Amino acid sequence: MKNFFKIFTTPVFKDAEYFQFSIVDIFFAILIFFFARFLIKFVRQFIRKVLKKKEWFDEDRSDTIYRFFRLLLIVLSTLAIFSTLKFKKLLDVFLNYSIIDLDHFHPKVYNLFIIILIVLFARIIIRFILLLLKKALDSRKQIDRGQQFTILQLVKYLLYIIAFIIAIESTGADLKGLLIGSAAILVGVGIGLQTFFYDVLSGFIILFEGTFKVGDIIEIDKLFAKVIRIDIRTSKVLTRDGNVIVVPNRKLTSESLVNWTINNDISRYQVTAHVAYGSNIAKVRQILYDCALKHADIEKTKEILVRFDDFGSSSLEFNLFFWTKRSWDIDILKSDIRFAIEDAFRKEGIKIPFPQREIHINQKGSSSFEGRLPSV
Repeated sequence: MKNFFKIFTTPVFKDAEYFQFSIVDIFFAILIFFFARFLIKFVRQFIRKVLKKKEWFDEDRSDTIYRFFRLLLIVLSTLAIFSTLKFKKLLDVFLNYSIIDLDHFHPKVYNLFIIILIVLFARIIIRFILLLLKKALDSRKQIDRGQQFTILQLVKYLLYIIAFIIAIESTGADLKGLLIGSAAILVGVGIGLQTFFYDVLSGFIILFEGTFKVGDIIEIDKLFAKVIRIDIRTSKVLTRDGNVIVVPNRKLTSESLVNWTINNDISRYQVTAHVAYGSNIAKVRQILYDCALKHADIEKTKEILVRFDDFGSSSLEFNLFFWTKRSWDIDILKSDIRFAIEDAFRKEGIKIPFPQREIHINQKGSSSFEGRLPSV
């Protein structure tokens, strides 16, 4: 009987220095593996069934909490399996192997694993912090969507910088000495990546300065678009055609930019109308005013102005000025008003002329000819 148990407790590889696990150890390692899988599934079901009843619970928080506990269980179960299989000596040799040997920096393999774990846990924790912060900001009505996005981005980058410093410090490296020792390399990299750093610096300027924010409608280099995301190096804008364009942040800080919604979401626009000479201009003025007044999206609290701008070569020129919040699809709104103006002009008998020029030909000794030709 003793010999029978000895078979299961004797190391499988007797002469192997780093592999001293037995059949029993393998059995327990397999048990730990399946138990960890069971716990991960249990955590997922617990989160969905129990926490779902809470008011503060949503899909984002569910995913964040699940990721955190899954990563924690994977790390703990992996350590337990390695310990059960008696991999201590092998792990000591592997984890203490030096990756780089510099004056101020001697990272080992275990330092690399620690950095990876810190980064993974930091991502999950930062995401959870941002969810809580977003909930707090949602309750503040004075903070709009664009300001909220800016605050969340700044907090996210700050937390990542802190996590990066903690990760480097965990290696035991002298951060100050490391920066001094690698100054020449950093200068070379900086020269090669100066455009990249310019974009990153511009990203921070945009976030801190608040020249524009998410949701704003901007115009740059004849591009009319809505800002949908501001990242550290690039920003994403949505055109009226539904295309998403990735714009380097340096372009948004170095070129002239028009923000149609920076101070107010109401902007003033104009529609031009031409009528024939001899038209009743008082009636024209009233028609233009009424067409704007009747449109549901024209701001009635702001002045609607009809201006007689010029005596043209073949028409009288009027401009209708109005205020609206529909900056994004202003072309559609202008089209609606033009349809209404044309319909009203036709009903009132007011003609919209086409450009034309009169030519008189009078030659001595011949009959005179008078014609009217369209202008070129």
